[in-house]
Amino acid sequence: MSQFIFEIDYSHENAAWIICSLSIDGTVNIIHASGVFPPFVNLLYFVRAVAWQRLPVRFEIDEEGSEVIFMALPVAGDSPLMHLSIRHSEGDEDNEVWFDAIVEREAVVNTFLPPVLDFAYNFRKAEVAWSTPIKTVEKIAAEIGTGIPPRWDIHSPQKIEFNVWSDYQIIFVEGQVFLTARMHDLEIIHLLLYDTNPFWKEWAFFLHSVIEGQFPVQCMHNRFYKIFEKDTTPTWFGHTRVLAEAVEDSSNFRLKIFRQFIDEDEIMMLDEVVGIRQFVNNFQAGFDTFLRNNYKIFPDGEGRSYDLRTLNLV
Repeated sequence: MSQFIFEIDYSHENAAWIICSLSIDGTVNIIHASGVFPPFVNLLYFVRAVAWQRLPVRFEIDEEGSEVIFMALPVAGDSPLMHLSIRHSEGDEDNEVWFDAIVEREAVVNTFLPPVLDFAYNFRKAEVAWSTPIKTVEKIAAEIGTGIPPRWDIHSPQKIEFNVWSDYQIIFVEGQVFLTARMHDLEIIHLLLYDTNPFWKEWAFFLHSVIEGQFPVQCMHNRFYKIFEKDTTPTWFGHTRVLAEAVEDSSNFRLKIFRQFIDEDEIMMLDEVVGIRQFVNNFQAGFDTFLRNNYKIFPDGEGRSYDLRTLNLV
């Protein structure tokens, strides 16, 4: 098996940048950690997902213009091994593969957990400037050793947390409404939508089908951009696909989330059992709060508008 060494050179932090090194079988790869997007707590959430076998799981370190992408995939239902890929990306056409092979899950935990613990304990700026509190790190470290019911246990649904919000002070390319979801503290859905996006009606149908136990059912969000103002036809940049499948316990269902990026194959981002009521109620609560407190009708890029308050959800 491959040998990994991860180091956080916090003693030379400069202008909210820290150089990290990830050595893989003697080859050193440099990661530029940014204080604008502090990565270390989310890195531990990734490590915890690996320890708990909550696979697949993806994690990205944002280098403000480039990113380091970690992807962990299962190789069997219950195995000490997994498939790990690590690549450095500076755009759609510039990807450098750092690693792509089978590894021991324990090796990933042992590689990343001790350096982040050291960072949280010994770097005075860790808690405030780098959003890495000791209590949070200790909590995750303790959870890594405890474990939770296995992913294939259909009677142990995992909680999902939705959030819906908008910022009408900024003109975004894809829309004004953010729809996100998290599980095990990791973001599994991140969509930016105009009110007129067809995804909303697909999502309403998806929720109705889940409540009524009509499986399988899926909905999809396609991402399109007009790269230049003169473009008349938007360019497709990828999609997010949400799939619900039946399990033997009729109070639950299996939730699968897939993402595809331009010039890449579709990959599975999540495969978990969730409770029907918890899933629907949590989204409904977040959506209702958004409509009451933050929502206003906003035209899309073509000047069209739609009132989300008329959407027949659940």
